[in-house]
Parts: sequence; structure tokens; C-alpha cells
Amino acid sequence: MKATAAIFRRVLGDGKVATVSFALVFAVMGFANAVGYRRTYPTVHERLALARTFGLNKAVQLFYGRPHDLITVGGYAAWRLAGFGSILAATWAVFAVVRALRSEEDNGRQDLVLANPVSRRRGYGTAVAAVAAVAAVLWLVTTLALVAARLPLGGSAYLALATIAPAAVFGGVAAVASQVGATRRVALQLSLGVLAIAYLLRVVADIAGGAGAVRWATPLGWVEELRPFARPNPAPFLLLGLVAAALLVLAGAIVIRRDIGNGLLPARDTASPRLGLLRSPGGEALRAERGSLAAWGLGIGAFALTVGVLSTAFSKANISMALENQLRRLGGTSIVTPAGALGFYFVFFVLLLSLFACSQVASARREEAQ
Repeated sequence: MKATAAIFRRVLGDGKVATVSFALVFAVMGFANAVGYRRTYPTVHERLALARTFGLNKAVQLFYGRPHDLITVGGYAAWRLAGFGSILAATWAVFAVVRALRSEEDNGRQDLVLANPVSRRRGYGTAVAAVAAVAAVLWLVTTLALVAARLPLGGSAYLALATIAPAAVFGGVAAVASQVGATRRVALQLSLGVLAIAYLLRVVADIAGGAGAVRWATPLGWVEELRPFARPNPAPFLLLGLVAAALLVLAGAIVIRRDIGNGLLPARDTASPRLGLLRSPGGEALRAERGSLAAWGLGIGAFALTVGVLSTAFSKANISMALENQLRRLGGTSIVTPAGALGFYFVFFVLLLSLFACSQVASARREEAQ
């Protein structure tokens, strides 16, 4: 097997579980939003009521951004899928690129690869190409799901591309962070920090009055300007592509100049002893995970604050009877009251806490493997 093919297959194999998981998420989101909207809001009157109330609610726009057309099935699917799916795509790209670049150095595999007649530029380019191939698969799966929901092929392909496109920019961010940070953890922190800033800028542009120009300072804002199924504007694709290419070229230039195993930021290999929480295995586990606990606590707290605001955003004027009945079956209560909305959102808290538990088990398994 040629070296390029071996590296390519290795990157694909390392990320196959994440690839399948995200492909299913994008497919279900695209299909369910289109079909659910068509069945829940069958009349123009109900769709206009949704657009005037629910679509203009600032709390809802925290998640999905600014809607452009809530009267058509495609416009609603674009708002829900591109608004939230673009953040998922960016998150997937960060983890995929850091895994393909920095993690390979952390576990020592990159040293073995470069001991063979494989140049740094070639290894870097092959890893990036493999991640790009997976992104193309996600785009294809999303397009097919939208077509299966009876949306036009051209519009479906455009919406799927708008949803996946931020992966290119934040993949470039992760590639640069993998050269700057000396460890996988630092590279992820830098990349996710940039993503968080980009998201906050989009929120400011959507919610703060007179701050629409801020939308052009974040790739997530550029996605909103693509406007799938609502007077499409493909010009931001050029901006997304140029920024992604610049970041990937910059990362490639750094790759061929720095020492393998190190980053541009210096890493400390010595420190004064700190013995706190080291008297028991439980204390040591708490100490090792205190940063993760703090991050998850802040994230869940922010989500709880948002849910508290959203709990008063629903009423019989913007929720159809059919949708209310469906939500009642899921949450066990009516969502049009604050108490009922909080009861329904409790399901999402269970999901977040379950994800936290899974991440901790995965971390323990990774410790054992190392």
C-alpha cells in the first residue's frame, strides 16, 4: 500500500464512529424538520402565525439564528438545520482535524510515519484531504435526507452545503491550533475557544439592535447570509473558502518548520509539587477532572438560563394544537405554560448529563489505553 493511501485510510478509520454519528444527526435533523413542519403547519395562516411570533422571538434565535422565510418548508428547514447544524459541523471539524494532526503526534505515531520516506507536507496534506472527504460524505447524506423529505434537489444540495461549509473554516482553525498548542488538549481548547467567540458574535448580530454588521465578523454569520430557500446569496461561500484556504496554508507552512511533538507555544515539563486532593484515588480523579467539571457546569448553567428565558416564549398563538399534542406526549405536560416548558426541556438536561457521563467513561478508557 502506498504511504498516502495508508495515512488516508488511517484517518478515516480513526474517525469512523464520529462520521457515522454525525451523518445520522444531520440526516435526522434535515428530514424531521422538513416533514414535521409540513405536517404541523399545513396552512398558510398557521405558518404566518409562526413567523410573526415564534420566528421573531430573540430567545429562540439564540439557537437557530435569524430566519429569512418561515412560510415555506424549505425556508423553515434552512433556519433549523443551517442555524444549529452549522455549529455541529464546526464542532465535528475541530475534533476531526485535531485528531488527525495533533493526536498523531501526542501518541508518537507521527514519528513512525515520518521515519519512512514520507514528507511532512505530504503527511499533512493527506490527513487534511481525508477529513475533507468525510465532510463531503456528510454533505451527501444531508442532501439525500432533505430530498427524501420532498425538497428540491438543487435547494437541498445548497442547504446541505451551507450547513457543512463552516467545517472548512473551523477545520482550518483546528489545523493552526494543532501547530500552536503542544498537546491535544491545548489545541482543542484554542479551537473551541475560537468557535465560542464566533457563536457569541453571531448571537450579538442576531439579537442586539443595530448590530447586524457584526454578522460579517463570524463564519457562522456568513452562513446566515447564504439564505437557502430564501433568495439564496452564494457570495459568502467565496469568503468561507478563502478564509479556510488561508488557514490551511498557514498551518501547512508551520508544519514543515517546527519540531514534531512540540508546538509554537512553549509547554512546561517541570512544576512545583502540588499535593492537594492526592490522598485518595477519588480525590485524584476529582483533581484531574476539575477543569472539565467547571466547563460542563458553566455550559449547563448557561443552558438553564436560556431555557428559563424560553419557558415564556410559547403560547397557543405560536404553537399549533397538533404540535402541542405531540409535545405533550413527549414531555407529559403542556408546553404553552412556563412550568410545562421547563418540564419538557428537562429531557434535554438528561441528554446533557448523559453526554457528560459518557465523556467521563471515555476519558477513563483513554487513560487506560495510554
